[in-house]
Amino acid sequence: VKSSNDTIVSLVDDVSKFIQCCINKQILTCGEMLHYIEKSARDGNWKTWELLCLSVHDCVSLTSSASFICAALDNLQDNEVHLGALSALCHVAKEHADWIPEVMGSFGKQILTLFELHGTSNAIAIGGAIGEQSTSRMLACSNCMKIIMISFQFLVSR
Repeated sequence: VKSSNDTIVSLVDDVSKFIQCCINKQILTCGEMLHYIEKSARDGNWKTWELLCLSVHDCVSLTSSASFICAALDNLQDNEVHLGALSALCHVAKEHADWIPEVMGSFGKQILTLFELHGTSNAIAIGGAIGEQSTSRMLACSNCMKIIMISFQFLVSR
């Protein structure tokens, strides 16, 4: 018997696969994609948000979902929430390096806060099992550092 959490994860994966299929077949208009980018950020579906952002070429997708990204990154009490948003943001920044000014302008404070929180072991206060904390710290620090390095590379190349 599947738990409700497994069902939700399965449903999110199915939605992501459906969106990927729509992107591949170029079924969605730019307006629809922006709508779904905002909706997936609002719902915390960072896998779908990432897929959609990777398929658009205008950083307006970041602007339209900025408040939801900020809220997720500011949620320091829930590792799953801020790590999901941070990971998706890192993947998008790697693919769209030209979006770095927007990424750092909108989310730089939160990225550095998460880097400090997880890098100085202050994340232990958040809770969870020791193994989970270690994995969370490693993921958070590596994603923050990747974004910082992409930012540095962007600045040096200009």
